[in-house]
Amino acid sequence: MWMRENQIITSIDFIKRDDILPSISASHFDLIIVDEAHKMSAYLYANKTKKTARYRVGEILSKNSEHFLMLTATPHKGDPENFRLFLDLLKPGFFATTKMIYESIQNKDNPLFIRRVKEDLKDFEGKPLFLPRHVITKAFSLGIESPKEADLYTKLSKYVVEQYNRAMSKNKKRNITFALIILQRRLASSTFALLRSLERRKKRLEDLLDLFKEGLQKNLKYSEDFIDFDEIEDMSEEERWKEEEIWETLSGAENREELKEEIQTIEYLIEDAKDIIRSEDEIKLKEL
Repeated sequence: MWMRENQIITSIDFIKRDDILPSISASHFDLIIVDEAHKMSAYLYANKTKKTARYRVGEILSKNSEHFLMLTATPHKGDPENFRLFLDLLKPGFFATTKMIYESIQNKDNPLFIRRVKEDLKDFEGKPLFLPRHVITKAFSLGIESPKEADLYTKLSKYVVEQYNRAMSKNKKRNITFALIILQRRLASSTFALLRSLERRKKRLEDLLDLFKEGLQKNLKYSEDFIDFDEIEDMSEEERWKEEEIWETLSGAENREELKEEIQTIEYLIEDAKDIIRSEDEIKLKEL
């Protein structure tokens, strides 16, 4: 199918599928251009390389093309080995060590990549493509200017700490901790975002409680392999929000009483969030 047309537009997430990837592997291309190429990432843990599904696609595309161009605004994530593995997609083994990359950048003789900043980009008439950006930071005191939000923040933090400690004691900290971090991020976004997350979490716990009541559930177990933390980093904002709506429902509760206790706590948090929304007392909305 890939050889019928002269030009094809597709997505990495489409061609990484098990039923599609073999056809890509069997095809050859004159030129492949990958936008948002940083999503094809790999990581080095100790002496073991962890490759994401997107990275494995990148290896195939690089091998099966005469010319391979990767475009990204964020090629370096602060991890030198991640960056070295990223450059491996262009020419495997060209940089044997991260030190070689650093020296190449310092000497400005890197043959694999070209860096352009927004200020350098011009149109055909030589005019800047991007206007100057002016950032204004608004400072505010949560406790003084919005006591209700400060109170909600304190209560949510207490809830997060309690659930984190429970997860730690049961050796379930990895996934549960991530679910709790999501709640804190929602509060930083807006009270409404937190409210929706709490409502989803409450609904999930109530569904589990119903299973206990019906005798269909005796205890809860969560897989530590449920969340691929490397894949999270490579997701777009929209993708991450969709997935987080699932992850934020994870709980450290393991029995009926723990579920009931957590549901009650969430109900209190929901009422506090609704009160702030009803009173239109959210400080960020006022300041902005």
